[in-house]
Amino acid sequence: MVDKKSFKLDIFDAIFKVAGKTWMKVTGVVIINNAIVILLAVLPILALLGTESPIFQLFSNPEYFQQNQDEFQAILYTPQVGGALLILLSVALLVGAWGFVTNLRITNSQVLTGAADLRTHLAESLTWDIAKMFGVFLLFYLMLMVGFMVSAMFAIASVWLTILALLFFLVFLAKFTLVIPAMFVGGMSFPDAIRYSNQNITWSRALRLLGIIVLAILIMIVGLMIVGMLAIVLAKVPFIGIGLQYLLQWVLAGFMATLGSAALVGLYYRYEKEKVVDSVEDDSGWKHLEK
Repeated sequence: MVDKKSFKLDIFDAIFKVAGKTWMKVTGVVIINNAIVILLAVLPILALLGTESPIFQLFSNPEYFQQNQDEFQAILYTPQVGGALLILLSVALLVGAWGFVTNLRITNSQVLTGAADLRTHLAESLTWDIAKMFGVFLLFYLMLMVGFMVSAMFAIASVWLTILALLFFLVFLAKFTLVIPAMFVGGMSFPDAIRYSNQNITWSRALRLLGIIVLAILIMIVGLMIVGMLAIVLAKVPFIGIGLQYLLQWVLAGFMATLGSAALVGLYYRYEKEKVVDSVEDDSGWKHLEK
């Protein structure tokens, strides 16, 4: 059984063990969240725009965008379509925030008690935590956009200066990896979570975290390419092809959400009630990455 102490020993082993026990429940959350977005936003918007709309064609035929990029980009800036997509994005973010809170609760329950109930945590997550998570999403998104724009400004002087500025900003953001688990697992306020993450994620740890995140993204891209090829094949199956395609994408999303939730909860418990000491023992979970 994986408990809080497991993350202080070999964090990677503990993360994968917890993920193995929670991936079905977390994938269930992902499927439920996507179904809710479809029912509350996608279907009403498609009904409003009509079956002849390029947006409808985009959902019903995944290859439509590649075949009609100019037409799609032209209608994207119309008030009707722009407003519809804004509503869809807002609903998706709110439901996604609910799902993220639920996934963290499921993972945390698995660590603390050795079990987790999907229905219970879905219901218990319907709190103000959703609004808090939504706010954190927006804040990090705005910070990311500002960082990219500032980095792009350095391109006037030097490409290498742009790369260095972007790297510094991404490492800076990685220092606040613990903000979300500190708030939604540890119950801290936002200011306390900022301080907690800044104190425990040193610059060297932030750099290693960024490297792991980049590696995970590369693996995810490869996975998406494989799923994309399978999805194209499945989409050609009569009647059920589109459904199978989206189901496959949701399962992959569930797998990634499972690992992400396990990693955040694991990082929180790794540094819980610990002083910031860079020692061989403290960084034992990273030692094979430093070779």
